[in-house]
Amino acid sequence: MLRSKKSLIVPTIRLPTNNGPTSRIWPTSYQLQKFRNQERRIQFCEWYVQQVKKDDLFPSRILWTDKAIFTRYDVVKVQSNYVWVSPYEDPRAVLEKCSQRDFSCNVWMGIYNDMLIGPYFLPEHLTARSFLNFLSNDLTIALEDVPLLSRQHMWIQLNGFSAYSGKQVQQWLNEHYPKRWIGRESPISWPPKSQDLTPLDFYLWSTMKKKVYRTKVKSRDELMQRIINAAEEIKQNRQEILEMTNSILKRCTACIDVGGRYNQM
Repeated sequence: MLRSKKSLIVPTIRLPTNNGPTSRIWPTSYQLQKFRNQERRIQFCEWYVQQVKKDDLFPSRILWTDKAIFTRYDVVKVQSNYVWVSPYEDPRAVLEKCSQRDFSCNVWMGIYNDMLIGPYFLPEHLTARSFLNFLSNDLTIALEDVPLLSRQHMWIQLNGFSAYSGKQVQQWLNEHYPKRWIGRESPISWPPKSQDLTPLDFYLWSTMKKKVYRTKVKSRDELMQRIINAAEEIKQNRQEILEMTNSILKRCTACIDVGGRYNQM
């Protein structure tokens, strides 16, 4: 497991009492979880920075992956028991739109160095079994354009979605990416609530959203075709994709500097 060189000190608040001495108020469970998340973010960022120091090509070796739900109106990220939206959106408005949706697509995509991988359309209700099927069959096809030598040294990153934590999924990852995968149950743990550290969250989904929803979507087939068209359009701008991949080092450094807090760049 990752260990941070710096351990966050959980603060306490000192308040004066009637008799003069101060009393301590310990943080709430929510605050403690927030501090733990910040520490995990620091641990990951310190690890990433060290990897780049040892190998300046390391940023080009990671396949960053994610999935999102494209509804009739918007892009929604559902992870475990919470809904993710961008910092600029009203979660209540997004949830209201979700409840009204007539159709949707569960979309997987990846970013590898200067390449955009996908889209692949997943089952509506993704389970560990169906995700294992995707890894075993579709991922190999998705990576056909990546040179064999690059694939042999490739890392893969997954977030904390519950379907990624199945025992058979972990066994597959350990077999095909031995000591080269980042995720919820990996020795290299992916920190929760770290949308600012993966290019799919801080770049791809918002870019896709602008292209897919230029005009009203009328059917699921039309939505799928727009997603494919948007991805093909983005794939042409490999320099921009590369800049996003390379920016992760700067983002990790900034995260360490602010004590693991979410960093909007």
